[in-house]
Amino acid sequence: GNTALASAVAQHDATIAELSRDHWTFCGAVYSEGVTDKWRANGTFAEMEKRLGYRFQLVSATLPGEANAGSAMPVELSRVNKGFAPMYNYRPVYLVLKSATDTYSLTLQADPRQWTAEAGTIVISDTLSLPATMVEGTYRMYLHLPDAYASLADDPRYAVRFANLNTWDPATGMNDLGASVEVSNRPSAISNQPVPVRAQKVIRDGQMLIIRGNKFYSILGQEQ
Repeated sequence: GNTALASAVAQHDATIAELSRDHWTFCGAVYSEGVTDKWRANGTFAEMEKRLGYRFQLVSATLPGEANAGSAMPVELSRVNKGFAPMYNYRPVYLVLKSATDTYSLTLQADPRQWTAEAGTIVISDTLSLPATMVEGTYRMYLHLPDAYASLADDPRYAVRFANLNTWDPATGMNDLGASVEVSNRPSAISNQPVPVRAQKVIRDGQMLIIRGNKFYSILGQEQ
């Protein structure tokens, strides 16, 4: 009864702690059936399937609702690694702006190999330069971590999928940030005066969105 349950929980916790400490990345499917049977019984195996290697999860994003072509665009993204291990091979990190007809990939100053579980929540804060020739329009925003090799960079099967609900686009290998930016080729209508405190709250697809002035605050969906 309670003793057996307590023992199973203790075994689960001890195993997960060891896997995390030793940064497990792989485990063969035929690894010691006597051990894996216990792992299946106490829930360890299911957790291992999710956490072997790295498991990046978006926490929040602060993104502009409007921007000007040829100007700077500040962005801030928060993420955690819930996996047992870090990423070992380098990958570029792009913020992709995609409209119905045009796509722009902007390089973020970030190295995902440093996104370790021990680091906790890591904030990527960057100011990106929009091309002066950027076409006006509304652009959906995505986070894209393709393979570093040119021969694989355009293959969505090799891109990193974040562990969030309703963000993954399997056709492109990009993670939808749930926000759009209106890009124009004219001076911004928003002055340099302090933005009023008044904020608008919106619920969309189970997510809380807060719009304050010209900033778009998006609290992303739950972990899958």
